[in-house]
Amino acid sequence: MSQPKNRRRSARRAARANRDALTTDLRQFELTLHRQQQLAAAQLVARADFDAAKAKARLGVATDFGKSISRGILELTDPKAAALADLDDWRATMVDNNKWLLENVTGALDQINEIEKLYGLKRAQIVEASAQQSLAGLVDVIKRLTYGDLSGATPENMISGTRGTYNALLAKARAGDQSAIAGLGSAAADYAGAAKDYYAISPQYNAITAGLVSDLASVTANNGGSELLAALPNSLGILGQVLADLALQIKSANEDNAELKAKMDEVAALFQRAVNS
Repeated sequence: MSQPKNRRRSARRAARANRDALTTDLRQFELTLHRQQQLAAAQLVARADFDAAKAKARLGVATDFGKSISRGILELTDPKAAALADLDDWRATMVDNNKWLLENVTGALDQINEIEKLYGLKRAQIVEASAQQSLAGLVDVIKRLTYGDLSGATPENMISGTRGTYNALLAKARAGDQSAIAGLGSAAADYAGAAKDYYAISPQYNAITAGLVSDLASVTANNGGSELLAALPNSLGILGQVLADLALQIKSANEDNAELKAKMDEVAALFQRAVNS
């Protein structure tokens, strides 16, 4: 009787052990499955985040593309507004940089006042330049209406008017007036154009243009532009005109000094040969 009982006990213990082992395996399987489900969910979230980031990046590229087109249109239709918009972007960047330095660099100085001061100066410069450009356009039309292609002036009046304007600017330019220097080239071109219409290609016209070249080259040389003159194809001839003209001016101012007069005659003759060569 004892042996059958022992076998039944052993069988029950073996059954319990198998059941416990199966329970443990089942729990382990459930835990593994749960972990896999968590990983899959995390991967889905990560993929969703990646897709969202990619979509955001694409939208950013499209937005920047649209902004660049709008900026190009604005620059052509309203240069002043475009320049002011660029300046506002610059200010925002400088303010952000100043804030970052103050927060992250020990001993950094707060430059916000200097930034605002520079911003104000740049803005005033843009506004003034735009105003001057607009006024220059009005002046050009006035010139055309007065003695230009839109005027009813006779050829004599046109050449007289352009010559008067040119000579007035030339006097100021020789005195160092930067505004006159800036407008002298345009005035010279107007004068030459009127002379060509009046005299055609003739000795009179050639004499006027030779004088203009001499005047403009002299003003250029006296204002630090000698290197620019030296780069011209006929630099020696142009320089000769400048020096010959200068020599004549000095000679005229020193008629009583015979020796100086002789030297100036020599210089004038030398460079006149260069002009004619």
